[in-house]
Amino acid sequence: MSLVLTERDRELLEKLARAGPCLLKEVLSVYGQGYGYKRIRRLAREEFVKVYRSVRTRTVAVTPRGLATLADGKTRFMRAFDREKPRAREQVVLEYIATFGAVTAVRLGELLGTAKYHYAVLKRMCRRGLLQRQGKYYRLTREGQRRVGSKAPRLWLGQQCKKADVVAAVVNRLPGWRFVPKTKVKERINLNRTSFLSGVLTGCGCSYALYVLSGKKLYVAVGRLREEMKMLAAVSQLDRVLVVCRNPRVRSLLLTPPERQEWRTLWRGMKEVIVMQHPFGASLLGKRYSPAFASLLEQRFPGACPSTKVFADWDWSGNLVCVLVFEDVLKRALLGDYLRYAALMERRTVTVVCRESQLQDLRSDFPSASFCVLSQDLSVIVEEVDPAGVSLWSP
Repeated sequence: MSLVLTERDRELLEKLARAGPCLLKEVLSVYGQGYGYKRIRRLAREEFVKVYRSVRTRTVAVTPRGLATLADGKTRFMRAFDREKPRAREQVVLEYIATFGAVTAVRLGELLGTAKYHYAVLKRMCRRGLLQRQGKYYRLTREGQRRVGSKAPRLWLGQQCKKADVVAAVVNRLPGWRFVPKTKVKERINLNRTSFLSGVLTGCGCSYALYVLSGKKLYVAVGRLREEMKMLAAVSQLDRVLVVCRNPRVRSLLLTPPERQEWRTLWRGMKEVIVMQHPFGASLLGKRYSPAFASLLEQRFPGACPSTKVFADWDWSGNLVCVLVFEDVLKRALLGDYLRYAALMERRTVTVVCRESQLQDLRSDFPSASFCVLSQDLSVIVEEVDPAGVSLWSP
């Protein structure tokens, strides 16, 4: 037999054997419009079916060879995806969706670096039963999971899919960083089943616990986040947090202590608690640890050495340098306390490294600090501002 018959071919033959000759448009639903015409022509060429043409219509009927094939118990009808292995690009898509659970076509376009072609890939994979579309999100089917050996539960709720897509957007903007999803973290650490942790990002010698929070029940989510981080810091030495949340209230809630507890004890042992309102800001995280950024600051602060202060990055000429290019609520709170209570006593000045968009806000919070202002992409120093607000130079 020169043609490998599939399960959908068997469904067509059984329908024709049971109902008799049918109009072509009535049996196309077995395959789908585009693929159906091509497949039926192939079956007719191999004499499993016969197509009768009239002036306006075409009728399909099963042939004796088709009936004999159905009656032969030794004939094996292959599943469509058993006879065609996924292409290399499709395998990448399957593994990518298995990592996050559900993503939009936009994320897959970012992954593959295409403007339109990924839509054709997704359509083909859905037709072959590897992917399933739910609204604007794509998820693996059971067969898709089998192909990549994934045992992670498939996401069904819209809010779950939305969070998964945000996580994918963050990871896409950190090329070269390794992402460990929540399901694998739970295999190593005894996390609660309802944990808000989305995964762990590792790169440039540091690791971040990634959380994506919605605006609903934010106070409860922040409280559980703090408790989880205490456990993770004790078990795995994970001392940095990246929180993605559009609600601006999350910044104050992260530093709001429960009754009879000081805010410093909430994050004891932690180094960074970064808050982002949009996942696109994650691209700055990679630039923050890039050799180009380190070289830029070495030229501005030659001879600087690591600081022992939690909120400061370097000691330079007897003074402190604090890098605040992100919304690090922990470092910001500690720096504020230092400038209010200890800076005058120690007779040390503080230089804050920030982006242009942060300058006005940080100057209102830290009026006694100097500022080294960088461009939005952290590539060049734009200006330097003294505590009086005077620009010292403009390169």
